[in-house]
Amino acid sequence: MSTDVAPEVAAPVAPDAPSAPDAQTDAAPKRGRAKMNKVAFRTKDSDKLLEWPAQFDPRIHTPLTADDFAAEDVFWDHKAKEYEGRAVQCRKNADLFRKFGSAEKRKSAENAVKMFEKLKALQTELAASGIKLEDLNIDVSAFSV
Repeated sequence: MSTDVAPEVAAPVAPDAPSAPDAQTDAAPKRGRAKMNKVAFRTKDSDKLLEWPAQFDPRIHTPLTADDFAAEDVFWDHKAKEYEGRAVQCRKNADLFRKFGSAEKRKSAENAVKMFEKLKALQTELAASGIKLEDLNIDVSAFSV
């Protein structure tokens, strides 16, 4: 007598009908920066600002305009400071370009400055422990300021 059980026979199942593409999984990846929904710092109904708000964050809030202030000079003074800061950075960039030229040379100069700062920190650390670079037979004349 056999104890084998015959496998159950299932009825054939119809294949699933093709579904519409899922917008979240089948969509092409978006490129560029993700847009952030910014909120208004001041509503049109609220009182106008008397000075530039310290809590204002341009990454979170929509830009303030001259109409948001009781006196427009506060807005324009802030804009002037902002542009002056940008101008200083642009002048620094222009000086770097004049000194070093191409992007590769500027990157090499930047790396040299970083390495020099690390060397100075290491030299200070060694001096604190009583070791001098001269004791290690290292020519420090190339690294002196």
